[in-house]
Amino acid sequence: MRILKIIGVLLVILIVFISYSLFSAFKDSRKPNYFSENGKMYYKLRVLTKDLFETREIEGADPDTFNVVSTDFHGFDIANILSKDKNSVYIQESDLSPVIKIDGADPATIKAMSGVWWLQDKNHVYLGGKKVLDADPDTFSELTNGILFKDKNHVYLVRNILPGADPESFEALGGAYY
Repeated sequence: MRILKIIGVLLVILIVFISYSLFSAFKDSRKPNYFSENGKMYYKLRVLTKDLFETREIEGADPDTFNVVSTDFHGFDIANILSKDKNSVYIQESDLSPVIKIDGADPATIKAMSGVWWLQDKNHVYLGGKKVLDADPDTFSELTNGILFKDKNHVYLVRNILPGADPESFEALGGAYY
């Protein structure tokens, strides 16, 4: 009887250990795979080769001030990574996409509006890392989670200007779809 109790305790310990190991691996897989080495910043890009990952440098990134600002997840995969250093802002759509530097973005005031698709700093609004030329950063706001946005010039539906919509009187009804 005593042996059965010992075996039972050992099984419980084994189950707890395996569960913790799986949770830790899952938790670590949901972090961007960025690292510094020899004064440079690198990331792991998932590729369809036998090695699965390729190490690439984040050109010009400052490892001493580099940090991840925002991440989203699509299922179990990490996606929409916004990062910055003292000089620049970077986005990565997923671990299958390269890290892209956003030209002209202000690292001190950058903020994510919806993942990394819509970003805003004190001077500009960005969509997918590119400046939205007619967007006004002072009045730009998100009306619904990643669906509707507006500024003094336009109403934006997902990633497009909503033709004929009056930004002054426009409001979202019933969530995001009306």
